[in-house]
Amino acid sequence: MSPPKIPILLSTVWGMYVTFTPPNPPPSPERCVRPTGLETIIPRYLPPTLKIIVMSPQLLEIWAIIACRFPNQGFEPYRTNCNNLHANLTFVIASLVTLVGTLIRISAYRYLGTMFTFELGRSQRLVTSGPYSVVRHPGYLGASL
Repeated sequence: MSPPKIPILLSTVWGMYVTFTPPNPPPSPERCVRPTGLETIIPRYLPPTLKIIVMSPQLLEIWAIIACRFPNQGFEPYRTNCNNLHANLTFVIASLVTLVGTLIRISAYRYLGTMFTFELGRSQRLVTSGPYSVVRHPGYLGASL
């Protein structure tokens, strides 16, 4: 069991929250390209669902670490095998990759400014400079890491 693991877990929870939260409101309906098929569902339901799926295990692990660290504080029913809660090399590498992905996603948010939304607008233009000169969509790259 490792107390320094909690800040690392919290940083990855923050990263997932930033990654799956739209940085800007959607374009107005008259400026928005009319979605078809799955595009009508995905922008509305996928980000909150992914937040729950990805962040829940990390938050539960924080709870388990606290329950092991403070056994006499009413956490006894939630205790688990405390020997398996240490930070190993795989955990640290995966957390670093997650944070790098978050930083890439934030750079894409900042570079596009108000043009970065989860919905496609009519007046958007193709951007080929900044992080977009290296990868077609750095926001997708950051989210996939």
